[in-house]
Amino acid sequence: MHDHPNNILNDMAARGLLDSAKLDSYNIPAYEPCAEEVREIVDAEGSFEIVGMESYETAAAAPPPCDVPWFARAIRAVHEPLLVRHFGGGIDMGEFVRTAEAYFVRLISDAS
Repeated sequence: MHDHPNNILNDMAARGLLDSAKLDSYNIPAYEPCAEEVREIVDAEGSFEIVGMESYETAAAAPPPCDVPWFARAIRAVHEPLLVRHFGGGIDMGEFVRTAEAYFVRLISDAS
């Protein structure tokens, strides 16, 4: 899931819509622990007890039928504050959404 924004930004840089040097310095580390790791940490910390835990798998992209514009806007909503802070006026968020839509359409067509 965390590869989507990177791939979208790389597409934008390849088309000259982003400063490649700024893209090279953009990094949002993301970590998704497994259920066992969460349980171990909570148990070791001791402030509370896990009574139940559920997890789910996420797909690389939403399976067809996918509301591509919605998915692109959701990626924008999550990442926009970080992107604007890093790239400043050097990123057009409308173009980010258009590039994201094209990326997701390509991803879905490659999967089918």
